[in-house]
Amino acid sequence: MVTSAMEKSDMPILFLGGHRKCGTTLLLNMLDGHPDFSTYPQDINTLYAYFPQFIAEEYSDKDRLARLDRVIFQDLADQLSTSRQMSPSMLKVMRDYFFKTDDKFDSSDMAQVITRQMKCFEYANEQKNTRWAVAKETSSEIYAGDLFTWFPNAKMIQIIRDPRDNYAALKAGVSKYYSRFGDDNGTVLCSMINRYVHGLQVGITNRDRFGLDRYMTLRFEDLVSDPKNEINKVMSFLGTDFSPALLTPTILGQSTSGNNHDGEQLFSISAANVGRWKERISETEAQVIEFHFGSLMQEYGYPLCFSPAQRADAAAQLYQFSNYKYYYFDRFADN
Repeated sequence: MVTSAMEKSDMPILFLGGHRKCGTTLLLNMLDGHPDFSTYPQDINTLYAYFPQFIAEEYSDKDRLARLDRVIFQDLADQLSTSRQMSPSMLKVMRDYFFKTDDKFDSSDMAQVITRQMKCFEYANEQKNTRWAVAKETSSEIYAGDLFTWFPNAKMIQIIRDPRDNYAALKAGVSKYYSRFGDDNGTVLCSMINRYVHGLQVGITNRDRFGLDRYMTLRFEDLVSDPKNEINKVMSFLGTDFSPALLTPTILGQSTSGNNHDGEQLFSISAANVGRWKERISETEAQVIEFHFGSLMQEYGYPLCFSPAQRADAAAQLYQFSNYKYYYFDRFADN
């Protein structure tokens, strides 16, 4: 952990964590319409594209600020300005606020970076007297120890999902999206095993470590099947009141169709893909997932469907792929 040199922020901030395609965006967009929340409209990016690499001493303040400009503002322009969900004028106000001349701002201090990022959005969005700033970053539960040190008033909600359905959602995006980055089904599955196993394991520790009054686990399946009941639990966790606006996902108050890879325009909360992994992934893929996630799936209430022998045989196939791709060195090859 890299907390020793960091300051602390008194900002009351809600962090939304969870593996990609587990429903973090859905919950973020549900919270968007509530007046008690200043809901940053997409991943904050600074926890994976800036921290911890760019706070290292070898980077100058000029290097860091240039990186923050790309990671925060160029991405907002690419993702939201082009879809007209954020106007260029609002983006400019945010950027001007963030980069205002201030000798006290330390670009190597993540408490200051995230606080200013959230405040510049709140300022540009003309929000006052909100109770919570809401920041989403996939897999941020892994950094909960750092985040709660930087922000003593913070809380976190970790969204979880049946790993078989999670992989099915990721697999649907391989040909349309992830292949651009050199991924195929195998690399996406290996990535999910590496990151999501970590996320689920640390989630159990975080609940015990920080207490249920600061750390909440929310199952995607429950959220989409009974959204009013689950959102009421979220409001109780945050000490605020339910609003009907919470049941309509929006970005900056505008209706949104979400970010699924199936090409479906879903402008409301849908449980259509809950439990559909049997149709969307192969038996071998499901067996591999059960091998690696088995005890964690049972901990979170997801029943297993295959025998230990089936799971072990399938995992051996993935081992052949991953060992050759990531670890194997052919010392017998011709020079």
